[in-house]
Amino acid sequence: MILNQQWVEHLDRSDAELREDKTHRLREPVSMILDLHVHTTLSGDAKPTAEEYAFRALAMQGEYRIDGFVITEHRYWDYRRSRELDDLAGKTGLIVFQGVELETDFGHILIYGVTPEFLRKVDITARTKGLKAVETALECGCFPIAAHPARPMLGCGIGLKTLKGIRAIEILNGGSSNAENFLAETWMKELDLKGIGGSDAHYISELGICMTKFDGECDNERDLVKLLSSGAYQAIHLDEARRI
Repeated sequence: MILNQQWVEHLDRSDAELREDKTHRLREPVSMILDLHVHTTLSGDAKPTAEEYAFRALAMQGEYRIDGFVITEHRYWDYRRSRELDDLAGKTGLIVFQGVELETDFGHILIYGVTPEFLRKVDITARTKGLKAVETALECGCFPIAAHPARPMLGCGIGLKTLKGIRAIEILNGGSSNAENFLAETWMKELDLKGIGGSDAHYISELGICMTKFDGECDNERDLVKLLSSGAYQAIHLDEARRI
């Protein structure tokens, strides 16, 4: 991948400059805006790399508040990649985490805070049982969320009513129609769930279309699970993240 000069200059900044940037961010209200649903080349159907998303996020920050993103590949999670994403986060000042998007008999389910125990018990590379995946995720300290639930064939649909353990669903998805997102929000209210937003980006220009605003911050994936469990967040559109 060829990085342009602006990206190279950012990576070359000193630790002191990066610390100054972080101090500046901490002066802002204690909140955090993340794109919780992003795909890279490792999903097999997406074009960007993690580095390209990071550069896009940095370019957007002049106009929008976007503190980072979570990569949720189809059928893929890797320990080594988590270390690489930690390095990328350190170089850019962004939050960059790794989750996974499962294919289940109920529909697609996003898993955050993936643990070694969860990976031992669930084969993320194959279509799996939704009820068991959610149960196992909760037992292993992960946080499961139903992805684009109103999308035909790929969402959980009315099966949400019997998908025990799900406490949040994706009500704003950048790849879903307005009608699908509206229906997802309706189900969220009917079932007394929480709602997140994610771009479901497969192309660089899609990053941040839909995001989640948290009342709090996190430094690691354990903290993210705690924030998701707290329910202190809301799904937002990109325009709602515009800097005044």
